[in-house]
Amino acid sequence: MQVYGYPVSEWRLDLDNLKPSTKKDSTEVCGQIVQALAFLHNKGVCHGDFRPSNILMKLDQDALHELDLTQMAELLGEAEAYEVKTVSGKSPCPKGPEYCVLSVRQMWCEKLLIPEIVIVDFGESFFVNDPRNGTGIPTPYAAPEVLFHQTIGSSVDIWSLACTIYEVRTRDKLFGGSFYGSKVNRVVYEMEIILGPLAKPYREVWEHEGLEGPDDIIKVYEENDNCDSAATCSLASLECERRDCITGTGYDDILEAMLGTEREQYHSLLSEDRWEPPIKYQYEKEEVLALADFLRRLLKYHPDERLGADDVLQHPWLQNTRASHKMQARVSKEELL
Repeated sequence: MQVYGYPVSEWRLDLDNLKPSTKKDSTEVCGQIVQALAFLHNKGVCHGDFRPSNILMKLDQDALHELDLTQMAELLGEAEAYEVKTVSGKSPCPKGPEYCVLSVRQMWCEKLLIPEIVIVDFGESFFVNDPRNGTGIPTPYAAPEVLFHQTIGSSVDIWSLACTIYEVRTRDKLFGGSFYGSKVNRVVYEMEIILGPLAKPYREVWEHEGLEGPDDIIKVYEENDNCDSAATCSLASLECERRDCITGTGYDDILEAMLGTEREQYHSLLSEDRWEPPIKYQYEKEEVLALADFLRRLLKYHPDERLGADDVLQHPWLQNTRASHKMQARVSKEELL
């Protein structure tokens, strides 16, 4: 069995947003993620828990196998062990361990990483010809039909793919990544900002379960009750939030504004510039428009309206990614030690 590295989300955090190579590296990995999902769907398998934590970076196996025990120990670092003490003061042995050893630090394999991914954790997977009524995927990555207990199929992975691609490309979460958390009502509110009011089947479940929108949102009340109002707030409140997101970005569409807004990168706490103001940057308009269109075709309330995985592969945003050359993947022993 091969040894793999840490999740793609951790790998993305290590990339410098200001370097031109970051766009190339992150979009190449996004292309691999889409290809991997298309492979699963073509085999009739729905992953059911498709998210960055279940996508690992591969390690250079040749370089790994070239290391002897001493070199491997140096790479892993000294183990941290703590003596187990019982309330009674007696030795925990033989039923318990004498020491507890901390897991190896996640960054041990940093120099062994290669720009290739592997999908893991198939505990929620199922065959598409045997649909389910739910999975255990966390709320920020869950499709509406998962959140509202509808019959699900492979399209739930397509929704999760959109959330994953957004995160790998931008380093931000699409839903549930704000200061306010990722409870269902917060995530649904953010869905409605992007997609408009909940579709009828989900709205019925929302009302049946007595759910309400977040307490902290801007509340704009309308003179007349509108039957088309959003689930989490009034339509006026949604429009107010959209305007706040869009204003000053140069874009009219909410997804384009989210991608095209001015971003900030703070200096490392260990650098001499740590007290300097953050560096501001923006994505190029061409990519903003293409990626927003890509996400828009995946983020649909109705599963049948989402692109299939093979169609996702053909989207223009991915074409340059697939055509670009790969990064150098071979790691020398000298680079490791």
